Amino acid sequence: MQIWQQAALYIWRRKQQSCMWLAVLSIALAAIYTCLTVNRTIGEMLRQIEQVTEASASLSRKDGRRFSEATLNELRRNFNLELINRLAVSQAMLPTGAGKVFAGKQTVQLDNQAEVNKLLGVYAVDDSSRRSEFLSGRFKLTAGRHLQSRDRNEIMVHESLAQLNGWKLGDTISLSEWKLKNTVSNSAGKAETDLPPAKVQGEVQAAVKYRLVGIFAGVKEEHFQGFSSDLSENTVFTSYNTDGGGESAESARAVKQVDFWSKDKNFLRQLQGNYANYLEDAAAYQVLPVIKQANDTQDSFRTLQTLVRLLTLGVIIAALSVSALILLVCLRNRIREIGILLAVGRDGKGIIRQLITEQLYLSLPAILLAAVSGPWLQKQLAAGLLSRADTGGAWTFAVGSWPEPMTLLASYSLLVGIIISAVIIGAGIFLRRKPREILAKMS
Repeated sequence: MQIWQQAALYIWRRKQQSCMWLAVLSIALAAIYTCLTVNRTIGEMLRQIEQVTEASASLSRKDGRRFSEATLNELRRNFNLELINRLAVSQAMLPTGAGKVFAGKQTVQLDNQAEVNKLLGVYAVDDSSRRSEFLSGRFKLTAGRHLQSRDRNEIMVHESLAQLNGWKLGDTISLSEWKLKNTVSNSAGKAETDLPPAKVQGEVQAAVKYRLVGIFAGVKEEHFQGFSSDLSENTVFTSYNTDGGGESAESARAVKQVDFWSKDKNFLRQLQGNYANYLEDAAAYQVLPVIKQANDTQDSFRTLQTLVRLLTLGVIIAALSVSALILLVCLRNRIREIGILLAVGRDGKGIIRQLITEQLYLSLPAILLAAVSGPWLQKQLAAGLLSRADTGGAWTFAVGSWPEPMTLLASYSLLVGIIISAVIIGAGIFLRRKPREILAKMS
């Protein structure tokens, strides 16, 4: 009978012991898989933050107006730039009876204050986690996930606004963009208290439906211009790619700010000195470095990464120790079987191969159990780590709900190494005795 057949028969005969080994291997594999996934996620976040802070620049118009993304094509080709985030800023209203907004105290009063007190500040972005508001820690994700470039018609809202309207993750929120038609400025040369209220008129566009995927908290730098959208509580982030609203393709591609990244960390100096050669009406644009407010966040992530690596090492050592100890106990219970194998000419290496085969058989269903429990364990570990570090909320979107095949394969490879090492250690301690000593204890 072949070794793999003997191993399968032993597992079938000793069902209770096999279930115990399956539980041990499943726990070990799930723990290793969780640690490796979280460690990989932290590494990806550090790389993204490094891109944003060390070799990035933002381009925008000095007057704050939108511009066509197509005007940047030549600039991107000549400087080999990678577009990492786009920003379009607008204002929107909730449909009548569909929700409320905060109406804070304003330093600027408008003649139609009741209308403009219904506005939300809308920031359409490719990746909300790369916005300086989150990297600096002014905003922090409290529930759900961040917006990503592949999202379409998704939205993040402020925690206070969600509580005011009773919104929960997964709810549908309708927004109608409010476009400014004309503004009659206050007369120059007069004190603010003597100025008549400014006249502002706007038109409401067709409503667009969004799905709520994230909730954040915090306070941004507020500039009061008389609109309720100036308040942090009335700030929302939407996915840059949005269907509906009646906008043309050209207006949908209009951006207010574009963030670039380059592999050359010295590109910012070159870009600032030469971008005028590749832009029409270059005097109307400005290129600024992305504010380096993420240093604290990077330090927090590096600390978390060190903790996770130490935890991974601890899990591996614990799994190896526990497996070796349990194997020693099991071998003592199998002394009669081992003695008979030695009596019929089986050597110690053959016994070790059979033990390894048994453990490998039991490790196969452990893969499925680890894949199912892994995402939940990852979220628990992430929540525990984030409660001890300030990462600006840029973490949660990266903890996925589906198994990562390559990470799971790497985890299983480590488990196989643990199994082989534990069997060699445990069986080696037991089989170092001479066959005569083992056979003498059979009685």
